[in-house]
Amino acid sequence: KMLRAKLSDHDNICRYEIMLALLRSLFMEILNRIVRSFRVNTSEPKHRRRLLDEFVNSVSATPRCREVAYFAEKLCITPKYLSAIVLDGTGFTAKEFIDRNAVTEIKQLLRTTDLSVKQIAEQLNFSGSGNLCRFFKSNTGKTISDFKNELKG
Repeated sequence: KMLRAKLSDHDNICRYEIMLALLRSLFMEILNRIVRSFRVNTSEPKHRRRLLDEFVNSVSATPRCREVAYFAEKLCITPKYLSAIVLDGTGFTAKEFIDRNAVTEIKQLLRTTDLSVKQIAEQLNFSGSGNLCRFFKSNTGKTISDFKNELKG
């Protein structure tokens, strides 16, 4: 209505410029509403949170697997995207998170079972007890023997 009134006002020498300004204003308002609707309806943060939760649950449920690619494939995303999500949500890369979970699992088995290092290595899918010992030391700074001694003392 406003545009029609300005267009029909032949006495206004600026009617053309006023109409253009009104049209620009209208288009800017439409654009603003479109952008706002995309921001409000976006599910990116919720989606990232859901992926992180699924990753954490999956890592806890699958201590035998320590490959980022495995978990990324399970979630239908790339390993790089998974690592970015995990880093954003936990402060650790996906690989660091997986390794920390494995160390926790090893410590739990050492505390609560009488399994040998070889049996723990087999249970957690390490290629041998030497690899398990190297993994444990590189992630904790302690040998498994030192950890066991601390448990006794």
